[in-house]
Amino acid sequence: MKHVLTTTRLSLVPFGTEDQSIFQELNTDPFICKYMWDGSPIDMDTAEEVISANKKLFDDHDYGIWKLFLKSNQELIGYAGLWYFFDEPQPQLIYALLESHTKQGLATEAAKAIIDHAFSNLGFDYLIAATDKPHTAS
Repeated sequence: MKHVLTTTRLSLVPFGTEDQSIFQELNTDPFICKYMWDGSPIDMDTAEEVISANKKLFDDHDYGIWKLFLKSNQELIGYAGLWYFFDEPQPQLIYALLESHTKQGLATEAAKAIIDHAFSNLGFDYLIAATDKPHTAS
């Protein structure tokens, strides 16, 4: 499948147009909301907007936001990708994992796959990533 990335433990699969409810559900999880979307769960309209923009990013630029699945059991554990947060010349690295899958190096593994894709396949010269100050683990 086009745009799928893999690591030792993860499959990274782009969110598709049918994934609005999955994206919305992830972004209503209390742990994910704590650090994403200014601390508030997103509604379905926002999820639909993001997924629509995500499809366009993948169609036009070969990047966006990927769902993260454990290879061992195909469990959805979060998402990661390259996303525009502000009026920036290029996207920032983003990732969000369900709390039960943190502190295992999975976010780092996903981020490395996306960084490699950005530099090796997309020709990026640099990447930016930011975190909320209270989120010291990131």
